[in-house]
Amino acid sequence: MEILILVLLGMVVVQSLLFTIFLFYNAKRERKFRVLQLLTLIVAVHFSNLILGRIIPDYVGFGLSWILLSTYGPLIYIYTRCFVKGITAINYIHLLAPLYPLFLWCFTDKLHRESSSDQYFDFWVSLPIYGVFLVYLVLSTHMVYSAKEASINLKWLKYIILSFLFMIVQHLTVLFVYSSGQGYLGNVLYIVEIIYMLFFVSGMVFTAMSKPTIFVDVQKVLDSIPRPPKYFYTKLSEKEADSILNRLDKLMAEEKPYLDSSQNLQSISQKLDVSKRYISQVINERLNKNFKEYINEYRINDAIVILNESEDDIRIFEVMYDVGFNSKSSFNQAFKRCTGMTPTDYRESVLKRL
Repeated sequence: MEILILVLLGMVVVQSLLFTIFLFYNAKRERKFRVLQLLTLIVAVHFSNLILGRIIPDYVGFGLSWILLSTYGPLIYIYTRCFVKGITAINYIHLLAPLYPLFLWCFTDKLHRESSSDQYFDFWVSLPIYGVFLVYLVLSTHMVYSAKEASINLKWLKYIILSFLFMIVQHLTVLFVYSSGQGYLGNVLYIVEIIYMLFFVSGMVFTAMSKPTIFVDVQKVLDSIPRPPKYFYTKLSEKEADSILNRLDKLMAEEKPYLDSSQNLQSISQKLDVSKRYISQVINERLNKNFKEYINEYRINDAIVILNESEDDIRIFEVMYDVGFNSKSSFNQAFKRCTGMTPTDYRESVLKRL
């Protein structure tokens, strides 16, 4: 049974190291992924220390396992904050959590000698470590489940957090059974715990391999893919485009639909019996402007004619409504784009010439 435990511990170490290497070479170089990489590396070192404790007689490094274990909670919490809230700065006060197990490690021999009558010593002194761990996991769980956005990343976080919650219950049970003197049952439960940890790390590796977008900047990947032109899939020949543009210009010149402020692309499409997409494409490709700019140019040209020909005092509001605008800001903006002046300034320049 001891050999089986060592083999399983070794498998966890190997998988954790492989996942750490995977994160190093494949994950984005963002703080949240570096935190996850540190966590998996600590898991590897932690389980390596457990192996050493089982193969080296009178091993005195068990306290190191307590210290490494106490970093799990803060790292998971920091990782969760980075993912859910997009926080990049780390509050280093969370890293004070290992001070308690460090104190235990420094005085563990003395404490053991003074409390040798208490067979549950290891169980009781480790409870604060698991208590802090549990608090961080609860905070992380609340943060994930209260997040408004549901994504694969949050599912990934739930998998990590809930797995560690279950492992805490498992390990406390193992410690209690060992402390009660039931070594064989403790070994059996310990094997079950390690197998679960092995499946947990395997799940992380499998998820990373099958869904690499968790660690890759998806937007950068999409941006790097060459995209076809805007109207690449529109089947419109040069001859058809010329015909549509000629019919559109003729409609504007003869019927002047632009003078009606309610006219839009849909209504023009119905008048010409041509698809809205085709009209938009022709205006965009042939005139390098959109439909709104195309219509407004006709309106501004009519407004300029009115402002130039009228010798009497004329109100700008009247001109605005006459040419199809129903918003002063839109009229001023379109007029200035075409002439470089506001309607009022243009009218004043005209009056000076009269």
